[in-house]
Amino acid sequence: MEKFQYQDDSDYGNNFRRWKELNDAEKIQFNEKPYPVWRASQVFSELYWRKSLAEICKNSNQKLEELRRKRREGEC
Repeated sequence: MEKFQYQDDSDYGNNFRRWKELNDAEKIQFNEKPYPVWRASQVFSELYWRKSLAEICKNSNQKLEELRRKRREGEC
């Protein structure tokens, strides 16, 4: 069975989908019921909330830099 490893070059949503797919397969293999999406999202968030926060900060910094560039160039 493939072990999940968070891929920093992919976004949080894609990592969640991959994790859920692998987690579902593992649960089925052990005759357990897979998490519903809402619960899977909670579990994934508990495990990887730092990644989500880092992605939010990165996106915010990129937007801030873009606004600064536009201001310097007189676009805003």
